[in-house]
Amino acid sequence: MDLEKYLKPNKSVTGDIVIMFVGIIMAIIDFVVFIINAVAGHPFKAIFFIIAAILFVIIAIISARHAQLMTDYQQFRFRVLKIGKNEVSVRELGTSWQKSDDYVTTAVAKFINKGLLPQGKLTDDGDTIVIAKPLEGKTASGKGKGKGSDDIPDFNEIMAGFGKDVENISIYSESITHEDIKQNLNDYADSSKKIKEYLLEHQDNVKKARKFISIYTPSAVKLAESVKKAEDTGADEGFFTKASETSKNLAALAKDVFSKLQDNNLLDETIEMQTLDQMINEDMK
Repeated sequence: MDLEKYLKPNKSVTGDIVIMFVGIIMAIIDFVVFIINAVAGHPFKAIFFIIAAILFVIIAIISARHAQLMTDYQQFRFRVLKIGKNEVSVRELGTSWQKSDDYVTTAVAKFINKGLLPQGKLTDDGDTIVIAKPLEGKTASGKGKGKGSDDIPDFNEIMAGFGKDVENISIYSESITHEDIKQNLNDYADSSKKIKEYLLEHQDNVKKARKFISIYTPSAVKLAESVKKAEDTGADEGFFTKASETSKNLAALAKDVFSKLQDNNLLDETIEMQTLDQMINEDMK
């Protein structure tokens, strides 16, 4: 995974340091002027300059904190890229950074809050830092949870998982004896292979096939696996009738996806498969 694209670039802290020192100098000057006016019996001038001194102190503190934040981020970013893993343990990063676990978790929480890690998070137990959260929803290999998001994980990971799912469909299909289901699953796999070849040449279009890759293809794997298991255990014909209809819909869907990809349609907005979700969630166990 290319971690660099999930980490905001470094920003120079020179400006913050300059502002901090200017704030300190101005605060000292205003404080001296405050004392002079207070001794000379000019209360209003004294109040003005003490307020100004306080404001410059606040500016200096804010600049110093921001400089510290960005310095920490530079160190964090460098070490994360050096480790090269999407999920890094707090202990491992702390050892590399020579910081305590509490320091690391506090710093990472600040990075996330300030938008320096747009997709980053700390796990619930606080032991692991995730640089880029995977797709909300199933990945190409069928892992994950919830609905899909607009962010796409590494393209090669998606294609590898998609290819594995398609391969599994073909493997299950070889041992299925119901010829209509077998043919439908083979048609689905054939269209999926064409989709994969197309996406390898048009990587920017992978978002348009996201739902097909991350939801429908893992569902097709589940269907193929369920049919094979049902044949082995002897399910009633009603099951296979429904499975035949679903596999037919899946095959038509895959063909339609390939066609719409070539026509550059937004597939996530046009694909609707009511029977699929109902079928998969009913008795395909």
